[in-house]
Amino acid sequence: MKSKVINNCRYVYGMFVEKIMEFVEFMKFEIGRKNEYRSNLVEIYRIKERYLKSDFVLEFLKQRQKAVGPDRYKIKIENGYTGGDENVIGEVVLMRKNKLIEKAQLLTKANLPDSEKLVYWRF
Repeated sequence: MKSKVINNCRYVYGMFVEKIMEFVEFMKFEIGRKNEYRSNLVEIYRIKERYLKSDFVLEFLKQRQKAVGPDRYKIKIENGYTGGDENVIGEVVLMRKNKLIEKAQLLTKANLPDSEKLVYWRF
């Protein structure tokens, strides 16, 4: 009889301790959620000065912000890119901790009006 009471007390005590540990972990998660994981990846967009205020470029950059938001990495936009043909808008560089991963040119069709232009990549 005594053994049964002791076993029941141990069982209840174990459940109580487990619930307290679950609550502590929950509170750590709720308090520490502000310091969520951030990636070290950075997309750096270097765009020609004349295209920086164009609607199709702004729309492209807005869509890129939406796309990389869940992945938690940053986008930097720089102006003053020089180089390339008339259809080259700029370039994009993917870096991690200041090490180059990939580089691509941003292109569009030169003979289309601005309202119909799309930005695409060439690696």
